[in-house]
Amino acid sequence: MTKYLLYRTGLCLLFCLAAGTSPASMTIQSLSGAVTATEISSFKNFMAGETPPSGQTYDNTIADGTAGMEAEALGLMYEVTNDPALLDQMIVYADDFISLRNDLTSAVNGGRRVMWDGNIDPVWLTKPATNSDGSVYSQAGYAGCENNDIVGHIAFCARLILEKPTLWNTTVPDGNPHGYGVTYYQRATNYMAQMDFIQDAYMLKWFINPSTYQIVAPTSSAWTAENESVNAYNREMMFLNGFQRLSECHQLLGDNPARVTEYDAIVKATINVFIAAQQSYTTNSLPVYTWDYAPGSGTEDNTLHSTYDIWGITRAWESGRYGITNATMVPFANTLRYVMNVATNHISYYVNGTSSPNSTRNFIYPGWLPVANFGSLNYFIMANMDIAQGSQASTVIYDALILWVKNARYTGVYPTNDNTADYTISTPWMQTVGGGSNVTAQVTVNPLAGFTGTVNLSVNHLPNGVAASFNPGSITSGSGVSTLTLTASNAAAGGVFGLTNGLTVVATSGIGTRTAPITLVVKPRPTILTTSLTRTNFVIMGTNGFSNATFYLVSSTNLTLPLVQWTPLATNGFGTNGTFNATNPIPPGGSCRYFSIRY
Repeated sequence: MTKYLLYRTGLCLLFCLAAGTSPASMTIQSLSGAVTATEISSFKNFMAGETPPSGQTYDNTIADGTAGMEAEALGLMYEVTNDPALLDQMIVYADDFISLRNDLTSAVNGGRRVMWDGNIDPVWLTKPATNSDGSVYSQAGYAGCENNDIVGHIAFCARLILEKPTLWNTTVPDGNPHGYGVTYYQRATNYMAQMDFIQDAYMLKWFINPSTYQIVAPTSSAWTAENESVNAYNREMMFLNGFQRLSECHQLLGDNPARVTEYDAIVKATINVFIAAQQSYTTNSLPVYTWDYAPGSGTEDNTLHSTYDIWGITRAWESGRYGITNATMVPFANTLRYVMNVATNHISYYVNGTSSPNSTRNFIYPGWLPVANFGSLNYFIMANMDIAQGSQASTVIYDALILWVKNARYTGVYPTNDNTADYTISTPWMQTVGGGSNVTAQVTVNPLAGFTGTVNLSVNHLPNGVAASFNPGSITSGSGVSTLTLTASNAAAGGVFGLTNGLTVVATSGIGTRTAPITLVVKPRPTILTTSLTRTNFVIMGTNGFSNATFYLVSSTNLTLPLVQWTPLATNGFGTNGTFNATNPIPPGGSCRYFSIRY
């Protein structure tokens, strides 16, 4: 069975649910304004009848199939609503997904399978062990891109927990059935550890070129015998889901810069390959794209596989970390509106506007919805199509993404002027600043449909002790970049300020207000409470550190040197309540030495 059929099975399963087999349906009252209580409750009521699989399942069910997309939808709706019940249900899915991993499941329950590389790998099984007649299934040892899509769902859950520090020391109300952690923080960090283990033991080992950071196929004949590939663009975006979201988790904690660098390098390298593959041309004097299913395939990509292409590149855009420009993204929106949108509530089968020998589709897969950030009218084209066809009412990922984009439009993150000039602003999704220091971020004004107005910049929801300034404070002629400087005082309280508690960059112009949320991590200045000196050791103790973060005991003989130039002597972690201690040997007869704590 080819990957095309497998992937089609996963997403067609979602589409076939639209026939009305579910006991509930979801409601969208309007495509404008705020997401309503009725829309939220209809989603929750639908999900109340859904549960993750309790046993081994195949055909991508927990990747791009039903359960995987339900987990993703719960995360998206939690971002919209900040409703803890949705996060708690997402945790149930994440827990169950981990428990189904091959190395963690007993052989009697379908796990402990020897994979293509001869190992009982930490992967999820996407193929059955046997055929219906009991013979060995030819691809029983396969595990590839789908696995990192599952990693992405679990890491998304971890990231949402980490963005809400008020939850960290609270007990998860599920009774910890799988032993992954009593508190939310324990659950999130255990998720990260488990997903990093998969990267080290399998993904990085077999699928990443360590020199170029590009995704490559294993050279082993055992892999070749599986008759699977890794370089179709939708497959590469499945890989990236795991890498990007794990990077975001580590960015929030600041616990492993090396992993962030490696994971980000993989995302950037792969996104660059996809961008370079776009075949540009114009329609109605506007730039559009077409592209193949895989490099060199000679087969036009279709609207099924391309949903993951688009979902992957828009997710990377939203992070603001990978150098993707607005000019690169706008042609994707133009392609949907002017090439694929062939009739009311119908799109072409292929991304180049053709359908033969197939038929046009009367729905669009929901991964396309974020292109509404680069062409407002696309939101109505896509949402109305999926509402009319029925997939929105009975398939949670359609409903969730429609409502997620609706919320982005309402809050000013996405544009709302459908046929006239508009703009958005963008900036990296998170920043970290320490007490007594500052950090800078680039804020970009992105013009759409010929916008040339002046944009004035400000910040809302700054945490206590943090100040903001822009240089310049206004952008003229409709496009440009301003440098945002965030300065934390010595007394700034530590924390992660994200989701509804995050700061917001606000842009105002004559045609309306646009926003860009930033998750801000403030690391307070540690306070040294006691020091002691024995004959051989220097001991330092204190408080006010960033919960569970890593710190360094540093030393210098020159008090005037910047702290970053002091010599690290020891490392340790702050306690959950920010306390710390460190011990370092002191050689006898040394010169006068100064000590401090830094992140």
